[in-house]
Amino acid sequence: MIDADKLIFIAYYAPQEVEIAANRLRDFISQLEQQGYYLIDGYAFPFSNPENIIRESVQIDEKVSIICRQGSLGGTLNFWQYPFEFSFAFLFEPEEDTEWMINVQTDTLMGSENNFGEENALKFVEVIKAALKSYPPVYGCAVTLQEPPLPEDAYASEVVELYPINFYSSSYVQKLGKEKLLAAPAWCVEEIANGVLLVPSIESIYTDDTVSIRMVKEYLGWEDSIE
Repeated sequence: MIDADKLIFIAYYAPQEVEIAANRLRDFISQLEQQGYYLIDGYAFPFSNPENIIRESVQIDEKVSIICRQGSLGGTLNFWQYPFEFSFAFLFEPEEDTEWMINVQTDTLMGSENNFGEENALKFVEVIKAALKSYPPVYGCAVTLQEPPLPEDAYASEVVELYPINFYSSSYVQKLGKEKLLAAPAWCVEEIANGVLLVPSIESIYTDDTVSIRMVKEYLGWEDSIE
């Protein structure tokens, strides 16, 4: 089990503040609904059969408008599909960069009896894939106790750390070498959203498994700094 309260996938979307189109965000919500997820008002309660599912289009549009209105600093959307729950958020830094994040609580990821770790880790990866297709970033990574990269390093294609989940846009792929990256000894190396998604192992998402991460780092020729 990971020794952290939550797992966050951070996507460095743009090196400047950008507007998010309401229709595009609405389409992303629809894609998740087609995958069986429900938009929730806050956290799912009760978790097994929540009463706070947002079903009305007007309510969904209100949530979207908060994020997309001019001058917004961002906003969060919560989704549920038993036994998984996560939040998707945009963060707009005035006169700085734009990021989006997918956040899952560790106790939700693992399940009440630590029996849903792999199942929910797979769901987490699939949700990330959906978000990458809708909002392809320059770089993205999943962090627990690790420090996330600095935005300036992410946008300059200078991140040389490896995380449980990693996304590299075309600028990174060109720098690292596409053939070499696609041949990495990892559980998942997939071309997606004009880039490559790399997951060393499914276990590294929900346990403290660092062996697979070290293997990929060694393969890439990066100094091992993950303990």
